Amino acid sequence: MILVNTVKNHAEHKKTLLNLIGDFEQLHDTKDYTNCSTDFNISQDEERDYLDYFHIHILDDVMESVSKQLGLAPCEWNVLKAWFQRYNQSHAHAWHNHAYTQFANCYFLELPDASYKTEILDMNGNTLEYDAKEGDIVTFPAWMKHRSKPNEGEQKTVIAFNLDFSFPWEESNLGFFD
Repeated sequence: MILVNTVKNHAEHKKTLLNLIGDFEQLHDTKDYTNCSTDFNISQDEERDYLDYFHIHILDDVMESVSKQLGLAPCEWNVLKAWFQRYNQSHAHAWHNHAYTQFANCYFLELPDASYKTEILDMNGNTLEYDAKEGDIVTFPAWMKHRSKPNEGEQKTVIAFNLDFSFPWEESNLGFFD
């Protein structure tokens, strides 16, 4: 199950978010072992203006749509961790999954070529097909293996985040309390 939601006013948000990420990069060492630029390993307590903007201007709208698509609305959702990842020539991110969370998400902030979208495997190791473009947020079960194949195109920038949903329950809806 892969959900794809398009961010409203992406072009406007893209410019602001790229500037805020650039400001963050100037103040922090964001190079990781793959030579990508990311703030994944920087403490989540560190102030990130780009994430504040992302939460305020984008996330509520998209999470409302995702919770409806999952049949959970109305519900509560919680971002457990969020980070950016920037891929230039030959940068990649190996196959992995995300532990201790329900859903992995990827906002394609810069994706000049859709063939470099996140690759996701099913339980049998087959690549799942889905349509996504720049400006989309892709949501999928966090246990699924996924990767960013080696980038041979223009710069790609994503905002990734781990997400949990909590569906409120009432005792009156559970038969064993009757």
